[in-house]
Amino acid sequence: NSCYVALGGTTAAGGPLDITEDYANGYADLIAAQLGFEYGVNYLNAAEEAGLTSAEAVDYINNARKDPSKYIPQADLITFQLDGASFISSSMDGVVDKADIPWEKYVSDSAFLADIANFHSKMTAEYAGDYGQKNAESIATVLEWMLYESVVYSHETIKAVQAIRAKNSSAVILVLGLYNPMRGLTFTANGKIMDLGGMIEELITVTNAYLLKQTKDMAKVSFVDISGAGTNGYSNENLNINDSDALTSQLNTIAKAEEKQYANKVGHVHIRNQVLDAAKAPCKHTQ
Repeated sequence: NSCYVALGGTTAAGGPLDITEDYANGYADLIAAQLGFEYGVNYLNAAEEAGLTSAEAVDYINNARKDPSKYIPQADLITFQLDGASFISSSMDGVVDKADIPWEKYVSDSAFLADIANFHSKMTAEYAGDYGQKNAESIATVLEWMLYESVVYSHETIKAVQAIRAKNSSAVILVLGLYNPMRGLTFTANGKIMDLGGMIEELITVTNAYLLKQTKDMAKVSFVDISGAGTNGYSNENLNINDSDALTSQLNTIAKAEEKQYANKVGHVHIRNQVLDAAKAPCKHTQ
């Protein structure tokens, strides 16, 4: 009578995968196969193939386009994952729209808000000498947006888990963390190198630590560290820093190279293994 339901975004849905690898199974399919589950019988993948941002997570659980809410009560194993690629797309969209970052929606601590303002100023000053004042401001805004997306991701992931639990009081819920959607990406401009992939790695470490802490005391909820998942990754990019509009366009093009941002075949196998290891103790499935 066991039932496995996979929830989440693009990676949970199994893509986008590198078609040159002739590979069509994402980690949820691999998990189901390992546990002997059959799709449509005792396994459902209700992930959103087109992606799912953290801001959409709770609505997805309660009113999703694939309507997982009617399947969640039947499950005794649920995996839930939001993709880190939303960090990048939201960050870039914020720069393009020249939008103010709405910290107050998630943060009310005045000291923290002051720290954010100082962070932005510090980053602008640090990069102004290398890339020019206007470009430095754009770079600082991108980094601040990424930090904001980390906060949004953390809070909304926990809210989504609570929404899942409200629909199923007994299932084991495995919360999959983040892997780096910009692994390997460095920028060169005026002979200076910026390790954006490394900066994001630090954000991911902090975000995963937060999720681990928040889920630790939740009954039948476990955090799964998938930070080691492989991606096709990025290489160095030469930035056009002499034209801010061209720079913004270039950053957007890099950010939207989705095939590089998501887990590849090796990455999906890694995620499957991490999930199965985490599921061994609480689950009673037989292989």
